[in-house]
Amino acid sequence: MTQFTQHGYDKVRDYIKNTFKHISIVNDATEVTRVLTNDITVVGNEIQYKVVLENTGGTFTGTTINGANLHEDMSDATPIATVTFSNFTFEAVQDTITITIKVQVPMN
Repeated sequence: MTQFTQHGYDKVRDYIKNTFKHISIVNDATEVTRVLTNDITVVGNEIQYKVVLENTGGTFTGTTINGANLHEDMSDATPIATVTFSNFTFEAVQDTITITIKVQVPMN
């Protein structure tokens, strides 16, 4: 079996970082919203995606979320990564949640 070189792993991380930028926010399996994020950092072998979801104008008031999925585009149905967390319910207009998805790619 052939092993990627460090350069190969770097290329894989770059491809994932530059291709998969859409985050769907979900309540169980039901998508609540989907956003494009450019807040993406690479730390070692980990790609970190960050989304700040604000209840501006009360759009999400009464909505509960408990997960996020990483997608290639706004219509892609199959995520490449998922994260779940404890239920969070938007109760007031000023409610905000920050969601971080961390994807690990081997180093070498």
